[in-house]
Amino acid sequence: MLWIGYGTGVAAGLMAIAHAVGILRALEANQALAVAGAVCIAIGNALGGVLAGWLADRMPIRRLLMALPGLSTVALLVLAGSGSAPVGLAALTVVGFGYGAIIAAYPMAAAVYFGPSQAARIYGRIFTAWGTAGLLAPWLAGLIFDSTGGYSLALVSAAVVALVSSASSAMLSNDDLRV
Repeated sequence: MLWIGYGTGVAAGLMAIAHAVGILRALEANQALAVAGAVCIAIGNALGGVLAGWLADRMPIRRLLMALPGLSTVALLVLAGSGSAPVGLAALTVVGFGYGAIIAAYPMAAAVYFGPSQAARIYGRIFTAWGTAGLLAPWLAGLIFDSTGGYSLALVSAAVVALVSSASSAMLSNDDLRV
């Protein structure tokens, strides 16, 4: 379940992040705002990683693994329905935040569920989900864009993928012992 949760969580983010400039241009952003999208995503990503590490020390990891893709789901749906470049930029920043937070939370999850002595070995296996998502998610979003001529369906699809991440995390054991 950790592999599925991690893979679908990062896939949802990558479907939007990989196409950020195109999404913003489709929202009629000028070149400067479209480029700012990449910067805002990176800032969101960094803040998400730092905050998720802090939160993982203070709340049950299962709850965090369920909440982060939920946040991404909301941002992706806002982005899919937005007709505004500034709203799109804000939503992409939140998607970047969720993506960075998910990346930071899963190593802690490996330690919580498998113990510190097994965490690196288990996380190495879980991390293969990122490679799979990195190859497939941007391509799938592009394929949907090419088929429909717009990003709305690709972003709604990404939101559904994020929900799969939340659902798989909900299936994890509730025995969340602190390490």
